[in-house]
Amino acid sequence: NIEDAHSYGLEVEAYSMLGDQWQLHGGFGLLKTKIDESIAFPEAVGNELNSAPELTASLGVSHWFTDSLKVNLSANYVDEFYGDLTNTEERVAGDYTITRLSMSYDTEQWLISAFINNALDEEAYTSKEPASGRYPQGYVAVVNPQTIGASVTYRF
Repeated sequence: NIEDAHSYGLEVEAYSMLGDQWQLHGGFGLLKTKIDESIAFPEAVGNELNSAPELTASLGVSHWFTDSLKVNLSANYVDEFYGDLTNTEERVAGDYTITRLSMSYDTEQWLISAFINNALDEEAYTSKEPASGRYPQGYVAVVNPQTIGASVTYRF
């Protein structure tokens, strides 16, 4: 529905060992977008593309207790973004940080992993719609709630 748009950005990611057992990892992304032409949505010309946050960032640390046992803690941030092409304030979503904790035990034949996604149980919106004919009560989509899981893999 958009005939012409442009975007430019930068993504950087880095990993650094802090001694034999610690690793620091992080990254960020910067993004600028603009709608240049739209026949279906002429009111969107000059606006940002929807679902395109200007900033995303991550930071994490990993620790190896042994060659086989590793723990990782990381956080990912998503800046605010518009949920529609007309860039209405009622549809702004984002501006959240999701934290993840994981542990793994890896041998030649076994990989045992456990994780907690959204470890701090952050409540945030990934999409917002005000009340309308389609959504009389309005609508929101939320980040995945805190999830705990584990897996066991055997390699032969």
